[in-house]
Amino acid sequence: MDKIVNYKQAASVTAFETEDIPTLVQELKKLLNDEFPCFVYFQKEFEKQVKLLQQSFPDASIRFAMKANSNKSVLKLFEMNGLHFDCSSVYEVQRVISAGIDASKIELVSQEITQKSLSYLSKLEGCEKLRIIASSSKQLELLGKSQFKNQVQGIRINPGEGSGASLKTIVSGPRYSFGIWFEQIDSIIQKADELGIKIKTVHSHIGAGTDPNNWLEIAEIQLKLIEEKFRDVVIVNLGGGFKISRNDSELETNVSLLGQAIVQKIQNFKKKTGRDLKLEIEPGIFLTANSGILITEIVDIVSTENNTHEEQGFKFPKVDSGLNDIIRPSLYGSRHQIKAVSLNKPEKSAHTEMCVVVGHCCESGDLITCKPGESEIPEPIPLLDPQIGDYLAIKGTGAYCSSMSLKNYNSFPEISEVMVTSNNEIKIIRDRQDALAISKNEFQIY
Repeated sequence: MDKIVNYKQAASVTAFETEDIPTLVQELKKLLNDEFPCFVYFQKEFEKQVKLLQQSFPDASIRFAMKANSNKSVLKLFEMNGLHFDCSSVYEVQRVISAGIDASKIELVSQEITQKSLSYLSKLEGCEKLRIIASSSKQLELLGKSQFKNQVQGIRINPGEGSGASLKTIVSGPRYSFGIWFEQIDSIIQKADELGIKIKTVHSHIGAGTDPNNWLEIAEIQLKLIEEKFRDVVIVNLGGGFKISRNDSELETNVSLLGQAIVQKIQNFKKKTGRDLKLEIEPGIFLTANSGILITEIVDIVSTENNTHEEQGFKFPKVDSGLNDIIRPSLYGSRHQIKAVSLNKPEKSAHTEMCVVVGHCCESGDLITCKPGESEIPEPIPLLDPQIGDYLAIKGTGAYCSSMSLKNYNSFPEISEVMVTSNNEIKIIRDRQDALAISKNEFQIY
């Protein structure tokens, strides 16, 4: 019987725990002319996560899933640290190229590949260098009859099982549309042969916040398929989805142990088949989530606490951010650790209050502290003596926040992004949007 290995560990220490956030907020007030909220990223955290993955998967090619955080300074920082890029649309391809990154470092794996998108792609500088993975039979046919035929590296498969932090972050299995269903592989191989396309990469991604044991099980399935079906495959891409902790109650993936396990599986594959396989992974959350925090100000406090109603009431600190900046609680029921920061009371009370933090959008779903996995259910958290004018620092907002926000809802502008560099300089990497820019593409016809 195989030894049971625990691939999970307690939450790592991040900038959220180590940084002097009150001092940081004071400096941000000056830099941003007191315009909050803002996302703050930490170069040292990004580079720490890159190094950890490079050590854990020493011979793998690491592609950053750029949909997690698309800021060009973040993209360039990762390129400087040796990473390549996973793009989910032709527009993400354009964004990487516009950051001054060579297209040879890009792989496109998209839900949407059409004649129009390929025409758009063909106009981008260096488009002849990028790699493309087909995610459906139709995509393979389109690509095989296009100028990009020789850039098709392989196919994305749906191996039949998935794993993720919620049903909305799983992307593999019979209820999910991503990739080519594993029972259709024979017909896809036949189509590739007819088109003159050699499948050199088999790609899968099963979800975000995956259980590491499920990830390894899918890897076994993928390796078996490569052994039995794909004679020309030299690259196995296992996606990403490594779980990180956004609050103290969550466990995260021990990527060092996981890396050892997958390296061993690939070595076993070589011993059995005589074939060398190159490993690729595509992390996004792992690299960026805890490399960023959101700083937001408490602008109001209201209460429905009562002794008369059949329903429980709550104390609600309202902040100047919301689902237009951080949509993950509303979308997934995710929990982000939050700490209160006071600049006005040096001897701040040690008294904590149970509060439900809400955003500024005119939407009852703008709950920032909700019950885990249940975005509609408020759940109080302890905050240290919250007062109007205090700030909140929200952990784990470096991924799928700025890049996935409900942009301009209620006509709130996009907020600033700043980077704390390795030498502790604070630099703006995105300005706060001018409110008039929101409607710049509109035409008034009356």
